[in-house]
Amino acid sequence: MKRKTALLLCALILLLGTALRLYLGSQKAYLHIDEAYSYGLMNDSVLNITDRPDFYDPHPDSHYYLSYLSIEGEEWKDWSPVWENQARDNHPPLYYLLLRAAASLAGGAYTKWSGLLLNLLTASCSGLLLYQLGVAFSGSRPAGCLACLLGTFSYLSLDMSLFIRMYELANLAVLLLFCTHLPWLLPHPAGFGAGTGATREGAVGEGAATARSAAPLSWALPFGLPACTSSGAGSRCGSRILSSPPRSAASFSRTPSPWRPCWTPVSAIPPRTAGTR
Repeated sequence: MKRKTALLLCALILLLGTALRLYLGSQKAYLHIDEAYSYGLMNDSVLNITDRPDFYDPHPDSHYYLSYLSIEGEEWKDWSPVWENQARDNHPPLYYLLLRAAASLAGGAYTKWSGLLLNLLTASCSGLLLYQLGVAFSGSRPAGCLACLLGTFSYLSLDMSLFIRMYELANLAVLLLFCTHLPWLLPHPAGFGAGTGATREGAVGEGAATARSAAPLSWALPFGLPACTSSGAGSRCGSRILSSPPRSAASFSRTPSPWRPCWTPVSAIPPRTAGTR
């Protein structure tokens, strides 16, 4: 299968997956309590709506609850709940930051679509990464399309897309982290990244090259830059992250890589001699 054909097929899969998620999202008629907390924790000044001093007053109207889910009045200027509520809770703030941005773009009033569209975008990115991982590990573009198909239409993926929580984002984060380390897990085939798709080596090179050059930078740079500073790699950081992976543990130990401070293999550590501690 030619690369262009495979990418078009992958795009068609993601388009159909998007259409299915939009339809299922239109049928969503309720909020789980955890989904309500997703909106409240990115917006309201209290951690739980039950912490409001007037929560137990009799007969609150529907606006009382919608105010917990919505960005109202001057609240659009105040993004501090994104951080302060998570400091008192047990979740990282990234998902709430993205949801707050999506809700602000939607006008601030509560709508399920701010959370659903955020999950839809995240699911599409995950589908692209699954395609690349399928190509990289199997050496076959049809296998990459199959991985994209299964990931896009699996029950678990659809459930995560419809549940307005951070699970879809967590799935994408795991795939990104996997792609970041992929160059160190795969062999270095001939023509790395320059394959035509006629051979397994070419397909592996194409999948791994894409994974190592696009998606992983968002993860590699935050962790690699401090390591570059400490190892003296400095200006070579970006090039070393994208450089070819070494073929052996010995060559890895000699490579001035930003990952070296925490990735030196055990086999590269000199043995202790008698009398040393």
